[in-house]
Amino acid sequence: MAKTMPRIGARYYLKLKYGSQHRTDQNIRLQADNYWRGYEPVHVVDMQVKELLMQLGVSMLQYVPFANFARQVGRFCRQHGSLVQQAGIAELVSRYQEMGLSRDVLVAICRKIFELEVQ
Repeated sequence: MAKTMPRIGARYYLKLKYGSQHRTDQNIRLQADNYWRGYEPVHVVDMQVKELLMQLGVSMLQYVPFANFARQVGRFCRQHGSLVQQAGIAELVSRYQEMGLSRDVLVAICRKIFELEVQ
C-alpha cells in the first residue's frame, strides 16, 4: 500500500496516542499537525523524484539514493542564499556522482524539481 499523507499523519498520531512515539508536550493533535506540516514538503519532493525517475527510465532500485540527493539539495537551498547555491549544488552533484549515480539524472532533479541550473 502506498504511503499517503493522511495515512502517514494518522499513523504518527496513533504512535503518539499509545505511547510508542515520544511526546514533546501534552497536546497530541498539535504535535501530530506540526509533524504533518514538516513532512509534507519532503513527501512532495519524494513523489516528484519518483515521477521523474519513471519518466527517465531509471530503475526504482535507485530511488532511495536519488531521493536522498533531492532532500539534501532542498535542505541546502533552504539554508544558503542564492549566491552560494551554484557552487554548493555543483559540489553535491559531483559527490553523488562519485557514489555511482548518473550525472544526467542528478542534473535533471536539480532543473525540474528545484529549477536550479547546474554546470
